[in-house]
Amino acid sequence: MNRFKYPACGRNQYTSTDTAQGCVYCGHQKLEKMDKLEPEESEG
Repeated sequence: MNRFKYPACGRNQYTSTDTAQGCVYCGHQKLEKMDKLEPEESEG
C-alpha cells in the first residue's frame, strides 16, 4: 500500500499501485509519494 499526499488540498490518497494520477478529492495532478502509510501527528 502506498500513500500519496496532495499539496493542493492537503488530503491523502492510498493505493496499492506505485503511481497515482490526480487527486480523487480535488482533481489536482501534483502529488507527493509519502514514505509512511500513517500520517505524521502534528505537534501543537
